[in-house]
Amino acid sequence: MKYVLVVLGTILISGCDLPLGAKTGSYALFETSKGTVYRLNTASGEAAIIYSPGGWPKLMPKTLYTSEDGKTYEYLGGGKLKELSPTEAADRLVE
Repeated sequence: MKYVLVVLGTILISGCDLPLGAKTGSYALFETSKGTVYRLNTASGEAAIIYSPGGWPKLMPKTLYTSEDGKTYEYLGGGKLKELSPTEAADRLVE
């Protein structure tokens, strides 16, 4: 009985929030000039449409998209976006 009280006391003192190593990732939201809102997982590059005023548009692979903070992304297909540096974006536009 004494050990049960010690374990319960330890749980009460330390709390129940034990970090289990779950990684939630970092997300960024950006909106296009047409009002479509995207959620970008900055850790994996996965993109998802959160809101679209004209329905659910299809992204075209190898197309460049610009976020509201000025960063340029290339859609790779399969829900993946790749962030491009300014020089990479300029090279893609010249092509």
